[in-house]
Amino acid sequence: MAFAVLAFLAGGPAVLGLNEAIRQGVTKERREEHRARRVNLLTHFPSPTETSMTLEGKRIVLRNKKLYIEDKIPSSDHPFTGYFLDYPNTKYEGLVSSITYDPPIMNWIYVDGDTFEVKYGPKIEAHPHYTGPFDCTRGERRLIFGGWEGFSAVQEQDGAWALYFDVLADGLQKVPGDKLELVLERREVRGLKGDLYI
Repeated sequence: MAFAVLAFLAGGPAVLGLNEAIRQGVTKERREEHRARRVNLLTHFPSPTETSMTLEGKRIVLRNKKLYIEDKIPSSDHPFTGYFLDYPNTKYEGLVSSITYDPPIMNWIYVDGDTFEVKYGPKIEAHPHYTGPFDCTRGERRLIFGGWEGFSAVQEQDGAWALYFDVLADGLQKVPGDKLELVLERREVRGLKGDLYI
């Protein structure tokens, strides 16, 4: 009897430690699986205005090497359809998106170091700029870059709303055009319907 109690007391912490290690491993595996799933990005404006209400809930699309808020439906632009991926030769995760469906070609998402525009391109174009770390908020719902949600929409001369990141945290003072702060919500891609991921 005394031996059984002694064995339990000696082995109990090991069993509890093993159980905790397994639980953490499963949690980490689920998180990594979730982060590797393809998502679309949708706009949300925390401070609604008359203008932002017309842009609320719109998809982010890829057009001419930049990310924009979708302004036409149906749109010939390619919707952001991406996921987190370790950026080569760094200790952080980058963000990739498909740029075509057939054949499926992926490009890196990055913030231009001079203009603060959010762009896409192959690694050779992305590398001299800000490529990460990309992440998501604790609830895995909203996209963050460099540890915060500093995204803004900037209206360009043609009326389109391009995606920017406020690298200097100064409200993009040096960037011309009307600006709206926004958050980017991640919506998991469930499948292909026609030529659109939904």
